[in-house]
Amino acid sequence: MAKSLSYQKLNDLRSISYEIGKRKDLIQASGGNTSCKIDNLLWVKASGKSLVKANEEDIFIALDINKVKNILNCNDNEDVTYPAEIKTHLRASLETALHALMPHKYVVHTHALDVIAHTILFEGQKNLSLLLKDFNWEWVPYKKPGSLLAREVSKIMQNSSPDILILANHGLVVGGEDIKSVELLQQSVLNKVRINPQSFNEFNLDKLNDYITLLNQNGYYAKLPDCEFVHTLATDDWSLTLANMNPLYPDHLVFCGFSPINLSSKVSKEMLCKVASTSKYCIIKDIGVILFKSANQATEDMLEAQAQVHMRIPKGANINTLSDVDCEMLVNCKSEIYRINLQKKILKV
Repeated sequence: MAKSLSYQKLNDLRSISYEIGKRKDLIQASGGNTSCKIDNLLWVKASGKSLVKANEEDIFIALDINKVKNILNCNDNEDVTYPAEIKTHLRASLETALHALMPHKYVVHTHALDVIAHTILFEGQKNLSLLLKDFNWEWVPYKKPGSLLAREVSKIMQNSSPDILILANHGLVVGGEDIKSVELLQQSVLNKVRINPQSFNEFNLDKLNDYITLLNQNGYYAKLPDCEFVHTLATDDWSLTLANMNPLYPDHLVFCGFSPINLSSKVSKEMLCKVASTSKYCIIKDIGVILFKSANQATEDMLEAQAQVHMRIPKGANINTLSDVDCEMLVNCKSEIYRINLQKKILKV
């Protein structure tokens, strides 16, 4: 009976993971993670795995909850690893301790675009206090994903028992005792914080095709993003301004780099070919975005997410970006390097 119940719980975890993994407004590339607790074991998504693959791949890893908490408490390192209780080739998620600290049976962490857009604003916490006044939630200041974030959450948990965490410049965490309550809670929060993207200018398809033809004729791979909304990074002045600031949230830096390559519509053939040989993508002001050979599906997903977040931020608003120190910590994070390398293997364009 116990074995049957455990199997059902894991099936529920796979089900919600797949459903949220399909939604680009919640999950981009291999971002986000889910978990469930069965007796003393924490089943959590493995690092670099995609939630949308939950029904076709083994994407979860089992860990001892108390061991995870003890490792976090007894280790001051920024990069902490957690050993699996059941043998696997997978590596525990960077956010494993966050899931262990939440007391709920099921925990879902997403990179919800509307939530990210709210938290980037200087007035984000104040605005959310009004929107979420009827919910049991806590604001978590930005910390590098992993043990630093988990320790910040641990401090909050000493004086509070929230069902919802709003992670500044990062995303949303919800917990519940059954899968249905988690789904309902998450959707209720998303309904409250929804932001409609601003309208945008058309991109210059003819000019983009001319550039791609030129590159192909000179032996360089180039393509357009599948999602036309990505071109707002080039055609909307406010979005382009934001793109040239420090990254707004971790996964953009991890998968797209610190800053974009910006080109003018009068770019020379030589410069365009040079950029194609050294970069994942470029933004051509007032024209659009072009992807190059070193880009993969994760790059494209993150550019789409960036464009969507930018078009949800009021023009001229005061915002909080990641600091130079924040960015340096992410670039040198071993767990993030592992995740990037895994994506390179499985998400080639």
